[in-house]
Amino acid sequence: MPLFIVETITTFRHYYAIECESAEHAEDTVVMQEAQELDQKCLGETIVSTREITTKEFYRIAKDSMNGHIAEKLIHKVDYGNPDQHNHASNVDGYV
Repeated sequence: MPLFIVETITTFRHYYAIECESAEHAEDTVVMQEAQELDQKCLGETIVSTREITTKEFYRIAKDSMNGHIAEKLIHKVDYGNPDQHNHASNVDGYV
């Protein structure tokens, strides 16, 4: 069965409470990572690219990004015999 790599970007919204003289100083404080985060919320994941890869490419990517000997356990295999997984393409975000 083909193997695909899906590259995504996850976006978070963060809140910081900063007491200072101006909005610019508040922004500088956040940019310099000097403030503690008050709250965060995941706003979702955006697919950047998807491409078919070989097993050899998979192991090269896995070796570069993590411990290679557990890499194969991280391949998600769609179970087409399971109705909950089989309908995922037509049931995105709960909408049919």
